[in-house]
Amino acid sequence: RAAGAVAWQRRPTSRTGPILVLSAALWSLGSYGPTGIEPVWAIGFAFEGYYDVALALLALTFPATALDGRGRALMAALVTAFLARSASRLLLADPPRTFPEVFPDGPVNPFAVFESRAVFTLVEVSTSVVVAVAVIAVAILAVRRLATSHALTRAVVGPVMLASVVAMGFAAVEATDTAWSTAFGASLLAIPEGIREITDWLAPTGRAVVPLAFLLGTLRLRATRGPLSTVAARLARGGDPEEVDA
Repeated sequence: RAAGAVAWQRRPTSRTGPILVLSAALWSLGSYGPTGIEPVWAIGFAFEGYYDVALALLALTFPATALDGRGRALMAALVTAFLARSASRLLLADPPRTFPEVFPDGPVNPFAVFESRAVFTLVEVSTSVVVAVAVIAVAILAVRRLATSHALTRAVVGPVMLASVVAMGFAAVEATDTAWSTAFGASLLAIPEGIREITDWLAPTGRAVVPLAFLLGTLRLRATRGPLSTVAARLARGGDPEEVDA
């Protein structure tokens, strides 16, 4: 959240700061899922992972790029999948009733008025597959943006695109594992108990790198010796505008 606030202050006309702040708020909301506190856990579980939508949007638009047709299609798919998954988790899944063999003693979801294991499983698996495919596509587009950027642009978007690829990679792994474990009742990733505490921190750490990268990119835009200053200096020396960013 601090990174978003700084980015918002430094570039108030950019969408980067507000989206980073929104991402932090969504992260906080989803973090209530594992608490088991009724009924807050159900809301947290339903809206878990929405920060990936915000991070995907930033990966496709930072620092001031409009979404093209593919970007709009990917964002539409992501938002639709997350909303469908949220509705399913909130209205269809009550652990003691839906999965009594796993959660015989709760926690209870009081919002599950249409409890159905079959429908919940179908929605959870299908939306997780959509999310996995979409975030992989976002990562590919981020790499393509980086590869096709000019040298000065790359100095700004480079850290952001690399961090976005890392974050989307973790999102893809989580979505794939969610689909697999929901469908087959066991995690796709067999992690030894001895290192589970370490691996449990990898995903949040991978996401945490992204706001820092966006903050770095935003600050570099305004840095005394940053890309904008370099462009201005080259133009002042009579450089060709078409070649300044070559």
